[in-house]
Parts: sequence; C-alpha cells; structure tokens
Amino acid sequence: MFKAVKLFLLLSIVCTCINAQQSGFTQLAEKIKTNLSALSERYPQEKTFLQTDRNYYTAGETIWMKCWLTADDAPSFLSKTVYVVLANAAGNVVQKKMYKLDSLSSTAADILLDNALPTGNYQISAYTLWMLNFPEFIFKTNVFVYGSDYKTAMNKPVKSPVVSMQFFPEGGDLIQGIESRVAFEVKASNGRSVKANGVIVADNNKEIASFTTEHEGMGSFKFTPEKDRSYTAVITNDKGSKFSFKLPVARSEGIALYVNNTSASRLFVLVKKPEVLPPALNNLLIIAQMNNTIVYAGEVNFAEGATGAAIPKKDLPAGILQITVFDNMGNPLAERIAFINNVKVVAPKVNDLPIASATKNKSSFRLVMPPLKTPNVSIAITDASIDTYSDPVNVLASQLLTSDLQGYIRNPNYYFLAPDSARLRHLDLQMMTKGWRRFLWKELLAGKFPDLKYVVESGISFKGSITKPGSKTPITDGKIDFIIKTDDSTTILSQAIVSKEGFFSVDEIDFNKGASVSYQGTNNKQDKLVMDVKFLDNHLDTLKVTQPPIIDIDTATDQSSFVTSYVRGKISNVDSLVKSSNYLGNVTVTTRRLSVPDSLNVAYTSGVFEIGGRRLDPGKSNLVSIWQFIRTVPGFNVEGDFISPIVSLKRTDGLDLTALTSSSVTASDQPGATDNVENGIAYFLNEVPVSKMVIDNIAVSDVAFVKTYVGPEAVLIGPFDGVIALYTNKGVAVGKNVFDKAFATIKKMGYATPRQFYVPAFNNEQPFGSKEERITLYWNPMVKWNADNSADINFYNNASGKKLKLIVQGIGASGELIYLQKMLEKN
Repeated sequence: MFKAVKLFLLLSIVCTCINAQQSGFTQLAEKIKTNLSALSERYPQEKTFLQTDRNYYTAGETIWMKCWLTADDAPSFLSKTVYVVLANAAGNVVQKKMYKLDSLSSTAADILLDNALPTGNYQISAYTLWMLNFPEFIFKTNVFVYGSDYKTAMNKPVKSPVVSMQFFPEGGDLIQGIESRVAFEVKASNGRSVKANGVIVADNNKEIASFTTEHEGMGSFKFTPEKDRSYTAVITNDKGSKFSFKLPVARSEGIALYVNNTSASRLFVLVKKPEVLPPALNNLLIIAQMNNTIVYAGEVNFAEGATGAAIPKKDLPAGILQITVFDNMGNPLAERIAFINNVKVVAPKVNDLPIASATKNKSSFRLVMPPLKTPNVSIAITDASIDTYSDPVNVLASQLLTSDLQGYIRNPNYYFLAPDSARLRHLDLQMMTKGWRRFLWKELLAGKFPDLKYVVESGISFKGSITKPGSKTPITDGKIDFIIKTDDSTTILSQAIVSKEGFFSVDEIDFNKGASVSYQGTNNKQDKLVMDVKFLDNHLDTLKVTQPPIIDIDTATDQSSFVTSYVRGKISNVDSLVKSSNYLGNVTVTTRRLSVPDSLNVAYTSGVFEIGGRRLDPGKSNLVSIWQFIRTVPGFNVEGDFISPIVSLKRTDGLDLTALTSSSVTASDQPGATDNVENGIAYFLNEVPVSKMVIDNIAVSDVAFVKTYVGPEAVLIGPFDGVIALYTNKGVAVGKNVFDKAFATIKKMGYATPRQFYVPAFNNEQPFGSKEERITLYWNPMVKWNADNSADINFYNNASGKKLKLIVQGIGASGELIYLQKMLEKN
C-alpha cells in the first residue's frame, strides 16, 4: 500500500522543502531522509498478527489461532519460523510452540489447555527470532482461563487496585506562558480504566480548569501554566474516592504544539511560542513521516508569521503519522503522533442466509471475496450469546494501531468497526497518551542504529562448537555428520564444515514435532579422530520466562448468567478430570492393574488420541511388516502383499459405517484437510498426519503402540471413517541403522503441526447430548477458494445458539486488509 504513494511523497518533499532550503534546513532534512531510508533498508520491521477464536476459555479447551507475518505492509518473506508462547500471570511459560510459515507467510496454530491449568490471566505472544531485536513489536494478546480452582481463586481476598493518573502535554512539555492541551489517563493497577472527574488546582488553591474522563479513563483539558507555579489534579472516581496527582513542572523555555486532525482532507499543525523567544527558535523545521518515509517537510518562521502547516492527507496510507519540530541544530523540540484514517478494507460478502432454525441443524452459506490475488483468510463462527466479551484484537487494529504503540489499548477494534466523529476523537486521545515505538530521533540523527543479536530465521538450525576430546581446544579443520530421523519417519542427512574458530552451523532443516539427531564430529586429518561436539540451545530450548499480562480480563464475574453457567458447567467437568488424577497421600488404594495396552495409551497418546479406540500392543514379534499385525485387527481388510497392501474398512464385525459415511463431513469440507487419508482411513505417526507410504516403511521393531478407530470414534479425531495411529519407541531413533551406532544422539524439537478443528455432524445421533454447548462452532484458519473467489461454509449449531457471530479476516498478497464481522440470525 505504501509503495503506491512514494511518487507523491517525493514530490511533496521537494515542494515543501523550498523554504527550508532558503533557511539552511536543507542539510538537516536530507540527513533525516537518508537515515530513515537506511533504517528501513537495514532493519526491516516485521509484524505479527495472531487471531484467537475468542479470549476466554476453560481448562481442557483448545485455543484455535491463525498467525500472519508482515513487513512493509505486505506478507513478509524474510523469516520462515514463528513462535507462539502461552505465559501465566507471573510470566512463566506454560506452553511454547514453533511453526513453519507457509508461502503466504502465515500458519494455523493451536494450544490445548491442560485440564489442571489454574484460573487466571494468561498472555499469548507471537514473534519471529528477528523480532527479538525489537522486542517492543512482539504481538501480545490476553486470554483468561477458568480452571477447576475457579471458585477458590475467585474467593481469595483481592487488594483494592491502586489508582494512577498520567499527564501528556501535547508536544511533550508544558511551557510557561503558553496555553497547552494536556491529555490524561486514569487507570487502576490491574490495568483497567477508571472513570473520574476533577479539577486542576494551583499552589495558591485557585482552580484553573475542570475535566472529566471521556473514554477508557482518558480525556483532556487546556490551561496556561504560570511561572514559578505548581499544579495538582484532584479527582473523584466513580466510587466517590478522591485522589491527588501532581502535574509535570512547566519549562521556562520552549515551544508548544497543537494538532487538529478533525478535517478529512488536511491535518493542521500549529506551533505556539512564548512572548519572549530565544533567537535560535525563530526558525524551526516541521517533519512529518510515516513508515520511515518523509511525507512533509516545511519551515516555521515566526518573524514572517509562518507558525504552522497544513498536511494533505488524501494520498497518505492509513496508519500513524509522526510530527516533529526541530531547531536548526537538529534537536527535536516537540512531537506528536496522529492517526491517518485512510483505512481501506476488503470486505467479503455472505450469501444464502439466515442460519438453520432447528437446534444443532446444519447451516450453509457462501462467502464471496471481491477480486483479489491470493486472499489469505480465516473464518470463525461463535455463539454470540456466550461470547459476549469484547473481541480479541482484529487485523485492522493490530496492523495499523497496536503494533506501533506502547501501552495496553483495551478493545482496539472499537476504533475501526464503525468510525465516526466520537471514535476518531477517542482514537486521537490514544495518540496523545500512548508512546510511539519506532525510534528515538537523537539516536537516529547520530547514526546510531539498533544492535542486532538475532538473525533472520529461515528454518530450524543446529549450531555449536567442536573441540578436541576432553579439551577446550577448538578444531578448525573438521566436520560434523548428521543423521536426522524425524518423528514422521523421514531421514535427513547433512554435514557441517567447521569454521576457523571451531564453530559449525546447519541451517534450514525442516521437520515436524521432533527428531532424533545422531551426530559425529571428526577432524580432516588422516586419523579422522572423533571429536567433542557441543550444541548451542535453540531459542525454543531456552524459552522459560516472558513478560506477564498487564491487565485482568476475568469475564464471568460481570457477564450474563448464561455465560456464568457455561463456565461453571465446563469447570465441573474439568474438576472431575483433575480430581481423578490427584495424589491421594498415604492411603491404600485397591484398583485393577492397568493392562499393557492401557499403560501404553497413558504413556504415548495425547489430546483426542487419548479417548476411545482399540489399544494394541504389537509386542516383540518377528513380523516382517506392520500390516501383518493390522490384518488381525477387527474392522480392517489388508489385501495384497505385506510391503504396500491395499487397506480398507470392513463393513462387517458389527460395524455399521454406512450411515456415518453418508452423513459425516467430507475431508474436502473440513478445514486443513490433508493427504493422509486413503480409502476413508487416516494415518498418523506419533500423532502427525502421514501418508500410508510412510507407514509401509516402518519397521515393526520400531513400533511401540498402535491405536485404531472406526465409526464414531474415528469421527472424534477428524472427518474419517477409520484411523490407524502408530507410535514409535520413545527415545529411540526410528529405523536406526547399523552405521548410526557410533554416533551420539540427542532429541530436538521440530515444528508444531496444527491440529484440525472438528466440525461435528449431529443428525439423529446427537453424540454430544442435548446440553452440549460449544462456543466456537466453526474455525477455518486456511480457507480454500473456488475458481470464482467463493468458499462454501458448512457448520452445525450448538444446543442453544440463536445469534451467531461471524468473523472473517486476513491479509492479501499485496498487503490488503480483509475484514468482515456479521451477526447470523436464526430463521
């Protein structure tokens, strides 16, 4: 988007710098332009946007997510790896995952919350390794989790939050003798805004101005600070409590700034001066820049009556504009940011509404996208009667607002869903009260650029050093051979040549879930001695602590009774699961001993794979092929040779799969459908979807456990008629060859594999019961488009949903922002 206006920007700079050339500001303006350009070229700023299906959950539920990565207002093609981290209120990492970005620089993601997770605020962050050089740009969003301890946690005594008030003089400083507009923000220590009204009182007890909070604890007032006077704000909050806060001390010299951004066509900047002005401040330079590109440069000459500027907004992109006033030595005297509301949204259309009226019936509609190259879109449908809390940040608010501002902004979507004069005024208050993230002028003009500690990451890498055995002496003429056996049975061979300093690096290794890495370091001399190899930890290995959430978003306590009952109902189910696994202390428990298959199920499976299924132990057999074992499993036909047989489902053995096959959602309808399905049977290796060919090549001796699912049990995992899931021996590389034996082996984490959202088909069976209450009814992070840019959406309502919320959002190949929020009503 921004590239399209570069010609206009250059012309604007040439025209508006004419006066600057006459007053000697040419060199300063050129230096600013050059250093901004260098900043963009050397330090491209990546941004992540992470969508969650909602922002409160109960323990045991799944957080469904989609992540996009951008740079320069378009999909980024720098980093190929993104990290998604869940941290608790203390900042301790609860879960961490690493995902590989696709060709559109996005990925689906998910976090399955542990059943024993305690009640509280949690924070999800998403970032690339490169973004750690600029940690203020890391995307963060807050979620609240209700655990089995909810009642206890909510009954704990809570300290009354401390109220604070901050003042933000427009331009940066209060100047004696100059009327200034001062924005303010009143908030509590739990991060929530506080409603209040108050007065400004001078140290002679004279009331100077009155004010009230207008929006989210923010507001503004005007007053003229006098010489040698101090001022205090006395406020009364909505509970009747009074507080006093000192205003910043006014400076004796300087200028003040006033910005009027109410016009649709121009932004007006007024520079105010005191009655007595030092000669050095008679001529000033106004610079306005967006995305490290100057869009306006003009002179303020008080002697000639030029005291401001009118900046055209028509051809500017949407986003934050930084306005700075410099003296002739390049010192920034005053600064202000403003929002340019030229937001262009691509909104898809929804056809074939309303939704089905009967409880749990199937609903269908068609989503039609305007002509757009490669729209990268997600779709979420939630029950609006339960999901009543403010929406998680959307793509518009994230890319245009929160990613460039410091400090927490509650419900940033508010400023973009239906912009009007009130919302734009409230947005301007955010501009005055939130810090800007990009750079400091002092450092930029001095040519001081950020120190880089992290590189652009294009794949998984192994780095480390090699030394002589039992010594710290580096080997400078050696190599390291790698044999990487992944959890999905792929073998990767690689070799690293050691640098002159004794370091090695193997880059762009791609594998999912995990891998056993066998390695051997040798020198290049004739003796080829085996050397000591030390690996450096990857970022994911060391990630244990991050920044804690800064705001409390507990929702059930102040939501409808329907929401509260939903949470309590979910918690009672979680509570029973947690209690069933609690330590009982020093008591004698009499119970049946778990069978070998049941023990293997506990040791190897997770998530939906834990439930149901036929549990099978292949044992220590002399079978040539795993298919010899599968042939004995009820429900499956294995025909042909045992190397690559044809595997199908039996329609006997008491299995009636006809009704299921005709009524279930097909793989093509299901978001995230993969090629791991053959003849209606899905294949998984260590819970990673794989083709049947991978299973063909698994040695029986490597298989620790097998689970098979047919009928309704298979449907719980996905839209499949049958499932065969194999688990390989833990801690042992799959298919370890004889030549691997001399190699040392370590386990490395790989890319997480996004789980597939399950869309239940109720029909006559209604397997979840009449009281089934899902909040998220449909989640599709990777929408597949028809040739006419349409997509057919099918989903099933829950037991009670009468009004559903549809959110469609994403980013186009050229950076177009795609967004639609719509309520779906029953007939």
